[in-house]
Amino acid sequence: MRTAPDLTRTAVLTGATSGIGPWIGRTAVLTGATSGIGRWIGRTAVLTGATSGIGPWIGRTAVLTGATSGIGPWIGRTAVLTGATSGIGPWIGRTAVLTGATSGIGPWIGRTAVLTGATSGIGRWIALGLAQAGLNLVIIARDPARAQATTAWIQAEIPAATIDTVIADLASIAQTTEAARQIAAAHPEIALLVNNAGLFRARRAITEEGRDRVLAVNHLAPAILMRELTPALIAAALIDGSPSRIVTVGSSTSDRARLNPNDLELTRGWTMVRAYGRSKLATMIQTFETARRLAPNSVVANVVHPGAVATSLVRTPGLIGLAWRLMRPFLRTEQQGADTPLHVALDTSFATTTGAYVKDRRPVPPNPTALDPALAARIWTLTEALTKPS
Repeated sequence: MRTAPDLTRTAVLTGATSGIGPWIGRTAVLTGATSGIGRWIGRTAVLTGATSGIGPWIGRTAVLTGATSGIGPWIGRTAVLTGATSGIGPWIGRTAVLTGATSGIGPWIGRTAVLTGATSGIGRWIALGLAQAGLNLVIIARDPARAQATTAWIQAEIPAATIDTVIADLASIAQTTEAARQIAAAHPEIALLVNNAGLFRARRAITEEGRDRVLAVNHLAPAILMRELTPALIAAALIDGSPSRIVTVGSSTSDRARLNPNDLELTRGWTMVRAYGRSKLATMIQTFETARRLAPNSVVANVVHPGAVATSLVRTPGLIGLAWRLMRPFLRTEQQGADTPLHVALDTSFATTTGAYVKDRRPVPPNPTALDPALAARIWTLTEALTKPS
């Protein structure tokens, strides 16, 4: 037979005066046991995922240093945000992903472009297109009022456009050099230079510095800007990781022009068409030589022909002026004329193209004279001599 348990045995309990000891064997009355945490007191929980993620930390105690300064006092606290459904409220604390940053206008947002001839003709539309691409503009203009009007016109379309104006007469070597150096000091990284300004005159005119005015505006000024802004163009290419660009607006009159390096300013046999065509051929040669010299530095340089555009470039009286006015209805609009310059300036297909002559968005063969390396070297040397400020 089994022996009955000894109900008269005595137990000795240690630690009865501290910890849980005093509570052993006593009776507890619990209120609120049907809701909140009351239902869970004394029950056993099984926790899955206790060895990874937040599992190992559940129920443990953390010691936080730096809790009285910086972000410390805010850790674990709850914030109430007003205005969370409008304005910037819905975006606070969220993450933004920018798509298209390597193509289209993406690569140009926030970068700097320098543009001449922006106050009229195709230049205004080129400036607008660059602003639409997100570029910060620096325009060189001779007339402050026209520069201000151009800025207002662009900002009416793009209120957030950033436009700085530098006043200079591009016929002046000294003023152009000073403007370029001022821009380089204010903008150490320049992603794009557009040489758009042009001059077509009925009669020969000499500047205060003794230079032919047509040659000065169409050739010498672009040469100065390319030279003085080269460090900023190289710097932008290094920082942005993509080539900087130079776009020189040329003319089909250069296609058949001839150039005499011994008389670059055309002191003999000057006519408006010859002077214009020769100056455009000279600036093409200078741009191509710049492309060759800057190729190792990730700077590309190209020449574009915008097409026959009904601009105010030709202000000549007489038969030529009359013929131009009669042709205007059949020519391209200023906005259409800006298309190829903008394409070469912005499109990824021209990111690495350099030393090209472009018409209607396609490279075409230039005047063979522009490809003569010996002539290019001579024009370069002559241009450097002519552009030294007196």
